[in-house]
Amino acid sequence: MDRPTQTQRVRYCLKQRMFKEISSGKGVVEYLLIDEYGNERRVSAMAQLNWRRQLHSIKPIYHRELPLVQALAKALINETLEVDYTDFNKKFKRGSVRKQKISIPSIKVSGDNHITSIGSVVEYKARLLQLVVFSVITFIIIMMVSQLLTT
Repeated sequence: MDRPTQTQRVRYCLKQRMFKEISSGKGVVEYLLIDEYGNERRVSAMAQLNWRRQLHSIKPIYHRELPLVQALAKALINETLEVDYTDFNKKFKRGSVRKQKISIPSIKVSGDNHITSIGSVVEYKARLLQLVVFSVITFIIIMMVSQLLTT
C-alpha cells in the first residue's frame, strides 16, 4: 500500500549567478541561493554559451537537482522562486539512481539570463602568456645591459 506523497515545495531566492569557462563556450554555472529558512546553498550545472556569450543551455550535474535547475534557468537575480519536488520524487525515489540509468536533459535558458561574472580559462591563459612574454623580454634587456656594462 502506497502512502500518500506529501507536497514537497521549497522557496529560494536567487542571489548570484557565476560562470566559469572551461573551454570555448562551455563551462560551469554556479547559482548562489538562499532558501526560505535563510540557509545559503550553491548549485552547479554544466553550461553552454551562445554566440553572444550568454547562457544558452544548462544541465544539472546531479539528477536530483533537475527541478531546481529548471527553475533557475528562468529565474532572474533577486527573484524568489518556488520549486515543487513532489512529482519528481514520486518518479525518482531516493536511491533509485543506482537501479536505473537516468538521462539528465539539457535545459534551454531564457534570454534574460546574462552572465555578470565570467572566470574564463581562456582569459587566464592569455594573462599567463603576457606574463611569460614580459618576463622573457625583461630577461633579454637585463642580459644586454649587463653585457654593455662589462665591455
